[in-house]
Amino acid sequence: VTRALGWMAPRFGHAATVVGDTRVVIYGGMGCQSYNSAGMCTSLMVLEDVWELDMWAGAVGNHPMWLLELSPTYPGLTGMTIVQVPPAEHQVFLLGGERQKGGRMMALDFLLGRPVLTSDGLFEFRNLEYRAGTTKLSRIPAQLAVSGHTL
Repeated sequence: VTRALGWMAPRFGHAATVVGDTRVVIYGGMGCQSYNSAGMCTSLMVLEDVWELDMWAGAVGNHPMWLLELSPTYPGLTGMTIVQVPPAEHQVFLLGGERQKGGRMMALDFLLGRPVLTSDGLFEFRNLEYRAGTTKLSRIPAQLAVSGHTL
């Protein structure tokens, strides 16, 4: 697996899960694609990056954030759920989510009284073995994409 020092861009609609005792894996979400001259976000994009935050490393003065480069890469998601696969601390599952940049998170639509939009995408299941640097993608053909849910 390739790990690069860095710091992730601000985001929302991402998924995060604790792995091990002091680490958190963070995937995708929505981030700003462009800014105006006043520094305000003018357009959004769906992010496909995977980050590992090591809270112990940060507590002892080391750089805590790593970008994990996986292969193959798949289009980013927003509004999905991520869970660690016990007992392995190197593997997480991603469930659901939405690929579309213009997609809205269903839970937020519901709370704001807006009509919930449907998706033409399929429900996705991704297996990230981030220590090995690999990913696997499955789709469930009879189930449409779901976003804004939890597990």
